Amino acid sequence: MTYLANGLNDFTVRRFEEALEVYEANLQWAMRRTTDTSHLLSLKGNIANVMVEANKVEEGIARMRANFAEGQSEFGPEHKETLITANDLCGALISVEDYAGCKQFIQENSLLDKVERNFGPDCVATFTSRRNLARALYLDEDASLDDTRRAIEILEDLSPRAHRLLGPTDPFPRRIQENLDGAREELEYMTRDA
Repeated sequence: MTYLANGLNDFTVRRFEEALEVYEANLQWAMRRTTDTSHLLSLKGNIANVMVEANKVEEGIARMRANFAEGQSEFGPEHKETLITANDLCGALISVEDYAGCKQFIQENSLLDKVERNFGPDCVATFTSRRNLARALYLDEDASLDDTRRAIEILEDLSPRAHRLLGPTDPFPRRIQENLDGAREELEYMTRDA
């Protein structure tokens, strides 16, 4: 069922409502057959992510917060499943332009340190957490010059590493480069008017 839901959720297919139904059915089926909390939390994360994509943003973010709390309760604050739910929540906060909330969440939970310590510096989860912070820094309309410069510094570090590790055809390094270009444009705009 997960393969079907993932196919429906694919960015080229974009059939989020149907994917959501399949993910929900998959979760109900799994809850009757397993006590593997890690697997169940992963399924709940899929549901929350699709809700955000299907414009059920508030409910999706609420579920992401619940998933993060469940991960902390079940596994602890440094477990990989907990940290994945944290990255999901940060991405959703950015998608609704709650940049201050994302920065606060990252800071309050020492997310960057925990993710790098548990996944290593050259892992997609680490790249994601650092990219989330960079985006929250430079996209915020109240971003300072220092915020924007810090975002550029983060993205300049990430971009070549992501290209080297994931390859030139992977979309994630391209997104990092797009963010870096956007942050540089923002800095140019800010300094031109200063």
